[in-house]
Amino acid sequence: MTPWRQDLGTYCGVMSERKRIAQLWIVVGFALVALGGIVSFAVLVSNNYFGQGDFRAVLQLFVVPLSSIAALWAWWFLSKIATVESAHAQLFKKAFLGLSLQNICLGLVYIDVLSVSPRIDQFTSSQWLEALGMASSAVGFFLMSREFSNRETANEEAA
Repeated sequence: MTPWRQDLGTYCGVMSERKRIAQLWIVVGFALVALGGIVSFAVLVSNNYFGQGDFRAVLQLFVVPLSSIAALWAWWFLSKIATVESAHAQLFKKAFLGLSLQNICLGLVYIDVLSVSPRIDQFTSSQWLEALGMASSAVGFFLMSREFSNRETANEEAA
């Protein structure tokens, strides 16, 4: 076994059931946001958006779904973080609480936009998916922050 793999084994352990549930909320949330980006892409392509937009608009059309998929991929791995030192546990707790607050704020923006037209149709379905994704991720980040507040659980997982 290579030295870096031995070090990795020292810091990463088996996740608790509560941490798996938090990870599931986060990943499902980002999957919904990615799905919303893909639905938005499909709607715009089916309405011949390519012929009407300039290069910047077409770039945005591709970047939003791709960045959502990249965020899903990154959070799949980042939600498996464990810490050995108790000082780091508090930093992770605060970071996950901040991410939860960020997703709550972004979700509120989507809810505000959707309050104008609350029905679900081809033009609002992507926004509904993204709003649900933000809410799910916010719950997951909050649950994950609670895992880092329990020093014994964090130390057991990291050992």
